[in-house]
Amino acid sequence: MKERQILLFKVIETLEAIGYICSDSCFLGNTCLDFLARKNGKLLIIKVISNIDSITESQAAEMLKLASLFGASPVIIGKKRRLGSLEDNVVYNRKGIYALSLITFSRALDGELPSAESDRGGYFVNLDHEALMGMRKELKMSRKKIAESAGITPRMLYDYERDKSKASLKVAVKLEKFFNTKISIGIDIFSVPEIPEDINSSKSSLLNRLALLGFDVFPAKKAPFSGIIKEKKEIIITRKFTLPVKLIKNKIALLKSIAETAETGAFIVSREKHKNIFGLPNIKEKEIKEMKEASDLFEIIEEHTAD
Repeated sequence: MKERQILLFKVIETLEAIGYICSDSCFLGNTCLDFLARKNGKLLIIKVISNIDSITESQAAEMLKLASLFGASPVIIGKKRRLGSLEDNVVYNRKGIYALSLITFSRALDGELPSAESDRGGYFVNLDHEALMGMRKELKMSRKKIAESAGITPRMLYDYERDKSKASLKVAVKLEKFFNTKISIGIDIFSVPEIPEDINSSKSSLLNRLALLGFDVFPAKKAPFSGIIKEKKEIIITRKFTLPVKLIKNKIALLKSIAETAETGAFIVSREKHKNIFGLPNIKEKEIKEMKEASDLFEIIEEHTAD
């Protein structure tokens, strides 16, 4: 079994052990996601990859786009980078997405957020600048005295107290030892990204038709679905199939599983005569072209769901 698949199964086991519901997995390495996981309203988009430096620009961009539309947290979980193994309790930023080891991810799920982030020059930490300044003043100590104990300049300590710069992990450890308390701030790896400005890229004729009905439509690349449709708070994912159903059964099942986990609607577009295929509404492209308004889509989805 490949290294990535073993890690993927371990990630799923970790999530399910603490009550997360995980979707079916997409085992293709070039996709922007492997599976979704949900618990108590928190939705995660997970990409498992052995070497985190092999994530591509297009994969990361799509992952961020989907996360922003779903209100989900994108996370990359890996084992190594170009320079060696991933350190535990450290996060790595890869094209705008946090990447981390399975141990770090597991601890974060338990509420123990990592505080160090890898960057050029080493590992860096955000300090609680208000607590740092407050403790120094309470002890009535000069910046010079504390700076000397941490091996930094008074100017650097001044910048930490005003949240102007991050401290190296080594300095943070020395400051915490000096004050005998934790002053580093955990990194929220579960944040939800903002919707990118260039999110509306080229669309298929099908999505263009749905846009004319008043929907906000977003093409999806390197994903198990080809489009996202939004109308107010309603989100629907879709995919067009041209191959016979017997050849795409697993792809339809994956689409359904993702929709159920993300708690979105879903339908497929195909030439098949059946109104419902493997539990998903099936709509012909001709039916979409004949629609006059957005409500027509919801009506036909409901009709084909009940079929």
